[in-house]
Amino acid sequence: MIAIARRITLFGMLAMAMAMAGCGDDDDDGIGPADITGTYLLRSVNGDPLPYTLFEGGGFKSEIVSSQLVLNAGGTWTQVAQIRDTESGSAPVTTPENSSGTYVRNGRTLVLTDQDDDQLEVTIQNDGALILAGDGLTARFTK
Repeated sequence: MIAIARRITLFGMLAMAMAMAGCGDDDDDGIGPADITGTYLLRSVNGDPLPYTLFEGGGFKSEIVSSQLVLNAGGTWTQVAQIRDTESGSAPVTTPENSSGTYVRNGRTLVLTDQDDDQLEVTIQNDGALILAGDGLTARFTK
């Protein structure tokens, strides 16, 4: 589970070559908003607000403190997540985790591909929110 959690924080959490021509508008037409470019912030994981505990055990705790996903008009994306790791008896350490790549849109779905060619599907909701789901985790990003 920590593998997909790290993937969500790096990846999309939070996006590939945009095929936007003829994608529609903000009406309830089944494909979500036409313009998806912009900055999205991670608002919740499994419905819980941030920080969200990714792993805790054996005197170690890892949390998502924040995550920002930027979808650019040219079909590229970048993401920066802040991960806080705490070991028993030590001060917490927060580090940025960066990721980037390309995205392709097909209706309500974005397929994000990172620099290692790993892919992640993201669902676009009619309200413009981006939903990443896998391995029992659901992350919600909004503008």
